[in-house]
Amino acid sequence: MPPAFSGWLLLYLAIVKRFAELQNLRSSGLPPRNGRGYVMADADQLRSFGTSSAFAAVMVFAIYISSSDVVVVYRRKELLWLMMPLMI
Repeated sequence: MPPAFSGWLLLYLAIVKRFAELQNLRSSGLPPRNGRGYVMADADQLRSFGTSSAFAAVMVFAIYISSSDVVVVYRRKELLWLMMPLMI
């Protein structure tokens, strides 16, 4: 896997974690903890960034599957395309 895929995927997971934390705080009615660098107003922006980073990860994966380097690592690279619907 290319490092770009891992980077975008890990960024997506980090953003989802922050977004879920804000959603839990919103539903429980508790105030945000001190020391966090984000507030309730950031939820929409986090959703947007999360969607964008997930899309970038999927696109990097698609470009990777289409490259000639994949043949060296995988015998049947066509099967990797089956992962795309799961990722989307």
